[in-house]
Amino acid sequence: MLSKPVLGMRVIDVLCVLGYVRSRPDVNSNRIALWGKGQGGVWVLYAGLLDAGVARLIVENTPISYLGMATDMAYSWNQTLLLPNVLRHHDLPEVTAALFDRHLQRVGL
Repeated sequence: MLSKPVLGMRVIDVLCVLGYVRSRPDVNSNRIALWGKGQGGVWVLYAGLLDAGVARLIVENTPISYLGMATDMAYSWNQTLLLPNVLRHHDLPEVTAALFDRHLQRVGL
């Protein structure tokens, strides 16, 4: 992993896909939406936070908070979702709140 969190690499992957999609002449870049399921929903949340051009975000069956994952004894999410010391800086509800005006929709969980 080259001392880099897998989550960060996945978010970069999503941002690269967004760059490709925007380069296509048949795509209206003002109407781009991201959808992520499970851990992919976390990738979408962070990518949407970093790319203000995403019009809509849909996350399905995605963790609600890192704190919840840390305190839930029935934790079953993949460890690649975790960021070192993340709770010292923010939690997923804060990321979600920052995306409030971007038509964020949660499905499941």
